[in-house]
Amino acid sequence: MEQQLIDLLGNIAMYNDKGWQWTGHSPAQIASTRDGFQRSLLALQANIPTARLGAELVAAIENGTAANDDSGRYRALALARFASNEC
Repeated sequence: MEQQLIDLLGNIAMYNDKGWQWTGHSPAQIASTRDGFQRSLLALQANIPTARLGAELVAAIENGTAANDDSGRYRALALARFASNEC
C-alpha cells in the first residue's frame, strides 16, 4: 500500500503540474480527475496506519491538498515517512 501511495502522489503531481495541459482536459475533466485522485488517496490512507503516514500527510489527504499538489511535495513527504524506522 505504501508504494501505491507514493506512486499515486507522484502521478498526481505530474498531472497537476502540466499533465492536464498535455491531455487537453477541460475544467470539468480536471475536476473529475482530481476527484478520482482524492477517492484513491482516501482508499489507500484507510489501509495505512495513521502513525505511519504522519499528521501532515494525513491532513493533506483528508483536506484535498494532496490531490491538488503540483510540486511533488507530498510524494517526497511519503518517501521520507516510509523510509524512516521511527514511525
